[in-house]
Amino acid sequence: MADVEQCVVHYQRVLGFRREYVAGTPAEFAIASRDGLPIMLRRVSAPDLIRAIEKQGGTRDAFFWVSDARALHAELSASGAEVVYGPVVQEYQMEEFAVRDREGHVLGSGQALA
Repeated sequence: MADVEQCVVHYQRVLGFRREYVAGTPAEFAIASRDGLPIMLRRVSAPDLIRAIEKQGGTRDAFFWVSDARALHAELSASGAEVVYGPVVQEYQMEEFAVRDREGHVLGSGQALA
C-alpha cells in the first residue's frame, strides 16, 4: 500500500471493516477486520513494485468466504464500493462478487451453495 492510513479509512468507511491496529507515523502497517476476517495492510516504499494481481492477468488479490454474498454485495454497493463483478453463481457452486479497494486491489467474496 502506498498510503496505509488512507487505505484503512477506505476499508472502514466503504468496505465495513473495523480498525484493529495501526503502527507507525506515517502508518507502516495495519490490521482491519470484518465479521471475524482480518486483513493486514503494509506500506511499501516503492508502490510501483507491488501491483494488483488483476494488472498481472489474475483475478483477485484476496478472497473471503462469507455466509450471505448477496447481502454483503448490497451493503457494499450502497456504501459506494466499486464492484468489479457479480454477484454470479460460478460453475463450482459458489456465489461470488468482487470489489476494488482504493489502490486497485480486487477483493472477492463468496458463499458456498452446495
